[in-house]
Amino acid sequence: MKKKIIVCIAALLATTFNSCEQADFTSDEGDGVETVPSSKGKSVNISLRSASDTPIEYPVRIYAFDESGMCKASGTITSDAENTVVLKLPKGTYRLTAVSLPENYSLVDGDVLSSTIIRMPECGYAMKPFSTGNADVIVSSSASQSVSIRMGYRQAAVNVRLLNTPANVTSMDISLSTPYSTMSFNGLYDNAKSVTVPSRKSGDSWTTETFYVMPTQNSQTMLTMHLTFADGSSQSYSYTYNAILNAGVPYVFTGQYDGVESDADITASIQGGEWAKPIETTFDFGPGVNSGGSHNETTWYMSSLPKAGEVVNGHVVVISDEKTSEEADIVLLSLDEWSNVYSMANESHKAETNALVDKYAENGLMEWRFPTTEEATVLNQLYSSDSALDELNSVVSNAGGVKLSKTKTGGNVRYLCNNGKSTFTFAVNGKINAAGATVAYNLRLVKSITVKRK
Repeated sequence: MKKKIIVCIAALLATTFNSCEQADFTSDEGDGVETVPSSKGKSVNISLRSASDTPIEYPVRIYAFDESGMCKASGTITSDAENTVVLKLPKGTYRLTAVSLPENYSLVDGDVLSSTIIRMPECGYAMKPFSTGNADVIVSSSASQSVSIRMGYRQAAVNVRLLNTPANVTSMDISLSTPYSTMSFNGLYDNAKSVTVPSRKSGDSWTTETFYVMPTQNSQTMLTMHLTFADGSSQSYSYTYNAILNAGVPYVFTGQYDGVESDADITASIQGGEWAKPIETTFDFGPGVNSGGSHNETTWYMSSLPKAGEVVNGHVVVISDEKTSEEADIVLLSLDEWSNVYSMANESHKAETNALVDKYAENGLMEWRFPTTEEATVLNQLYSSDSALDELNSVVSNAGGVKLSKTKTGGNVRYLCNNGKSTFTFAVNGKINAAGATVAYNLRLVKSITVKRK
């Protein structure tokens, strides 16, 4: 028998519940600040601020990584009463990373930025979200310095409801594919796997509690609802949401069960925090075909069109091309930068480079890429002067990113572009060159977004 399912998706504020797994990350007893200094050095006063009105959950662990990615100092803020930790750091440039983990996660400490990993519970989801934040600091003077780290959530909040279910349904589980299960301190998500979440009955409806997952791996997210009936039989219905679940976004999926025989179809109503009105789409599909609502995650709806050099949703805009007074195409520049990266001409290492690009996520936004040659040319034209690059670097640093480089000992710093086949530089009148097979380059990723005025 064919069924009709109506699915509505809306972004709502999520509530939190108890976790599904015992914590591996625990705080010290008592209130205050615990500090592990690296050695004698300059005092750096580190405080925290929330990305929203949501209070920060303590304890919050603070790490200081040097330019090579090695951890040089760490400390813990254990209460809101003293929202500051002081680290002693030698002169140099540091990436400060803060992490707040509720009692349902594990933290794999490493001496290196890339090997310090946050791991989801074994079940793949949690009932409380974790948050992290980053900031860069240059320790150079004898005076103490103060740095504020902005904390933000790195997961999606999900709630699923199935309405008007038959009275003889005895249980319902929801499978979600495929969120990542680990995130390294350099922002890379990994180890994607499907999760299955139980639901509870209320009248003729079945509802999950709000649960939290890392962003999903693929451009399509599949929900499968497994219904078990009193006679022992079971039935599954799938819905494909044509977008990634992004960090910091709450989702509510509501499916309405209709027992009337008809061609199966799904109607999707999607509303996000930045969108002025829902986007409604209807899909028809036959037996064995999974499809679902459509949502263009590369379109943002905002009250004004962003300019180059602005920070939007935690991301730095480096190119803004206004098509009309109501629409603009913007290019975001990754906050992270990589050095010693090989081009596609290097057969031994190109797979590593592609993996780095494919796995990169920034504040939950995924599917980043190399700049095109056209974008690289525009970046050189806009930011090759010292004043323009300094201004951009100030914006990048304030957003918690790594500053761009123009020169190094022996010449200009060259960045990969054109799918890793070419390079460009921020030097004045810099040219696009073919990438060599034996030379290692720097890498900065970009992402295109269409912005429409509300």
